[in-house]
Amino acid sequence: MLGAAMLKVQIRSKTFRGPRGLPRQILRDVTFSASKGEIVALLGPSGIGKSTILRIVLGLERDFEGSVSLATGRIGVMFQEPRLLPWMPVEDNLRLVQPEGAPPPDIAGLLDEVLLPSVRALLPSALSLGMARRVALARAFVTDPDMLVLDEPFASLDPNLAAALGGRIVDRVRRRPMLVLLSTHDAAQALAMASRLLVIANEPATLVADIPVPQRDDAVAIRRLHHDLLARFSFLGNSGC
Repeated sequence: MLGAAMLKVQIRSKTFRGPRGLPRQILRDVTFSASKGEIVALLGPSGIGKSTILRIVLGLERDFEGSVSLATGRIGVMFQEPRLLPWMPVEDNLRLVQPEGAPPPDIAGLLDEVLLPSVRALLPSALSLGMARRVALARAFVTDPDMLVLDEPFASLDPNLAAALGGRIVDRVRRRPMLVLLSTHDAAQALAMASRLLVIANEPATLVADIPVPQRDDAVAIRRLHHDLLARFSFLGNSGC
């Protein structure tokens, strides 16, 4: 059973200034809460504002109308760009976020969890983009977070590899309840991982649906939900099945 909400988000409005200085509202009425043990997927087309929502949740974007309430705890983050320090080998990039006073991270175990067993001594320049993104995911695990925030975590990855990594994240939540908040434009990917879907659509972008995902062993119900999503939201039409 889920506990009290760890995260409460109310974004009444978020506005950017365009090239000519004119205001453009990109987010409107995005309100939700989430608890430890949930994997919540922000599902919407690329460029709709999902990354901005995550930045607001993380406190990196403060210029908005509304509020965010987040219980105290450790946060792990994976941005769309890997953001690895180029002069440090992989293992030092992972150690860089080790909490003060915590035992040294299990570098080999973390890399094995993201299916990268032999890269600890390599510099980021020796990695493909997909490998660098997996290192970034391992780095997000280092703090043993209470909330894990993942921005399009499997972009540019082979679908089978993405599915395997998604399964590792689900297993981690089962072992050690945390809140996972991720963004994706891929309905199949979201359904394979998430316990809830927050569908973001329209212009300005708003929360148009908050949908619980059936248990993973109920393949018929998940397939039915997938087809329903494709029928209701045209932007998901190229996400595969």
